[in-house]
Amino acid sequence: MNYKFYKDYIDLNLNKLILLEEFKKEYNLINSTDDLRCLRFLKSNNLLNYENFLYDPIKKHIIHTHNYKEYVLAYFIINLQNFGKIDYVIGHNEISQTLKRNTEDSDINHISLIFNIFNIDIKKDIYVFDDGINYLILDNSIYIKQTYRMNAFEDLKLYYIFANNQYGKDRYNNNIKIGHKVFNWENFLKDLNIKNKIYDIHSLSKIMNVNELNLKKYFI
Repeated sequence: MNYKFYKDYIDLNLNKLILLEEFKKEYNLINSTDDLRCLRFLKSNNLLNYENFLYDPIKKHIIHTHNYKEYVLAYFIINLQNFGKIDYVIGHNEISQTLKRNTEDSDINHISLIFNIFNIDIKKDIYVFDDGINYLILDNSIYIKQTYRMNAFEDLKLYYIFANNQYGKDRYNNNIKIGHKVFNWENFLKDLNIKNKIYDIHSLSKIMNVNELNLKKYFI
């Protein structure tokens, strides 16, 4: 299987997807720009692509959707009452079950959990994150919690960036062993003489434009 297989498969099965407007109505969601607290959070975190964010005014949750055309494939929740932590990711099958649509599909569910997969330029290097905020900041990036799912895409040039903490170091070591190209934070921070505590691309974006950096030479 490859990128084209999944894209063609989605196009042939649009009837199984949930329309974005239907999704908003079912969950009583409003646009992210219609709530001041939500808008402040997005701006302060350099998350300026508002069209993929919705807001639940009752639960105080920001909903980030993974869209294809006018449909919702999946979403994750940013809990404003828990310091903006991503609580969990909901894929196609769970949305289908919740809305009682009976349109579960293992292939659609697989691709639904790879956020931004249909918006990248597949001819370029693709950055893979297992954290949902980072991919929204670095160009040509995707987010998938279970990165082993990317093994199906043998035709893509993938570069993995994990967090600069112990969890990320463990992920770094495991992915190096299986032959993935992985970002080395230690070399990068040393070369740029960065003294700030940097946890990830998101925190790095607070002090510099990450899309102007030459990151590729720090992959091992």
